[in-house]
This record gives sequence, structure tokens and C-alpha cells, in this order.
Amino acid sequence: MNSKGDAGVVFATNGEIVAYRRAAGASFWGAQEVVTTTPSGSVLALSGAAMGEAGDFAVTWQTFQVRCSRFCVDVNFVLHVSREQRAGTTWQDSGPLNAGVNNPGYTALPVVDGIGHAAVVYVAPFGAIVSAQTQARYGAPWGPAATAYTASSRALLSGVNIANDGQMTVAALDLSGTGTTVVTFDGKIATNAWNPATDLSSASGDPSGVVALTSFGGSTNGAAVAEWGDGDGTIRAAVRPSGAGTWGPTRRVNGPVPCGTLGPTCSGPLAASINNKGHAVVIFATSDPQFTRFAIWAASE
Repeated sequence: MNSKGDAGVVFATNGEIVAYRRAAGASFWGAQEVVTTTPSGSVLALSGAAMGEAGDFAVTWQTFQVRCSRFCVDVNFVLHVSREQRAGTTWQDSGPLNAGVNNPGYTALPVVDGIGHAAVVYVAPFGAIVSAQTQARYGAPWGPAATAYTASSRALLSGVNIANDGQMTVAALDLSGTGTTVVTFDGKIATNAWNPATDLSSASGDPSGVVALTSFGGSTNGAAVAEWGDGDGTIRAAVRPSGAGTWGPTRRVNGPVPCGTLGPTCSGPLAASINNKGHAVVIFATSDPQFTRFAIWAASE
């Protein structure tokens, strides 16, 4: 959903990826639309979706094949982006955007800004390079890939936001041989040029270097919030009040929550959101050391 209330739902079923749309202010959802159908000899995988501020709906999906000898494996995942404008009836396929990779395929997140620029940010399985490709408008060809970020050994995408001025902000985990850090990095959708990353977690006070999951949220003026769980069960978060601002200090939201001998942590982030005034909320879960009782919490700033 965008900030105006245009909403969309997309899912894969029976050899197709289908979507439903509801325009802002409408009482009813529209009819089912077919985004794409499975090509002959391939299988479809749905990757992500985004609703632009002008109502442009973008969906990332992949084709792949199943090869069997002694065992069956999924191979040759190829990324696509399909778009449909707010009042349109045609889903336009980008065509193959990159080379094929094997299971589990690309992690790929799309964004669309308010004037029709689109982008997809993606990383190959177990890959260190986060790439981005952009499209100037609906119907235009997609540009070449640019490197948005290079991790120490492996990158895991957590989320991406697009502001009204075209600033993209991405949150990711940077995995190395000595630990994991939470990083964010910004780029302009019009130029696909990216700035150096900001490390949010390495100085947060947890010596274990363990970050298993990050939640991320952003708003239309570029405000952003990142939430993560440290290896000692502590939930931490950082906020940027606007796209032109800088990231504030890391805050301890909750914890530590020890897990005894059952694992490194009994708490984890679930979701994060922020509005244009910089007011943020994070959702996280905790459990007891036996994993028999669970609680869901919310904290705001």
C-alpha cells in the first residue's frame, strides 16, 4: 500500500502470478489480474511487490528449472519485474534482468517513486554484492546493474524504501567470518548512484557480533527505522528522522533476554515502521528459555 491508500495483493498459484488491486478510496477490490504465467519448461517464484505513490504496482518474480538425476535441484533462477500503472490493464514484463543462479534464487525487492521511476535491489544466494537496476518510466528499458553495496562475505537484504525525492534507502545484514553488522545505504533512483554505507550495529555494545534478523521501515520523506536483535537477546533500534538527516544513536529497546542452553537469544524483531514526522514503532517477540511461552511487544519513539 502507498501513503495515499492504493493497495495491492499478489500471490503465486496454479502456474500463474496473480494480483488484486484497490484504488485509494474505493470500496471494493478489482478483478483478479494475471501478472505472468509459467513459461514452458520453467517454474515461477514470487519475490516481492511494491506500490508506488502514483499507484504504479511493481512485482518481482523469477523463473527457474528443476533438474533431476539422483536428486532434484532448482537451478537457473532468472529475475524479472512486471509493472502496471494505476489505471492500466496491462502488466509489462522487464524480460530477464540478469544471469541465472541456483537455489534459492535472488532476494529481490522493488520500489516505484511518485513520478514513475522504478528500481529493483537484489542479491544472489550467498552473494556479497547488492545490485540495483532502474527504469526511467513505465515502458522504458531497464538499465544495467550498479553495485549498491559489497558485503564482507555475504549480504542479506532486510528492506528498501523510496522517498518522494527519489532517494532509495536499503537495510541489510553484512555477514563476515567474525560477526554480523546491520548496515544501511542510500542511492538515487534517477541515476542509480549509491553512497557509502552506514554501520548501525557494530558499536551497539554487544560483543557477540550476532545479528540474526533486521526489520526495516521508511516513509515518503526518507525517514527510516532499523530494528535488530543482538546475540544476548537485546532488541536495538536506530532512527533517521528524514532523508536529509543522519542516523541517530543506537537505542536499547529491550533485553537482554537469556536463553540458557537452548540458543543464543530468546527475542527477535518482527516489524518496524516510521512516519514523515520521524515517529517510529518497532514490534518484537520474546520467549522463555523453554520456548513454551511467547509474547509480542511494541515500542515507539
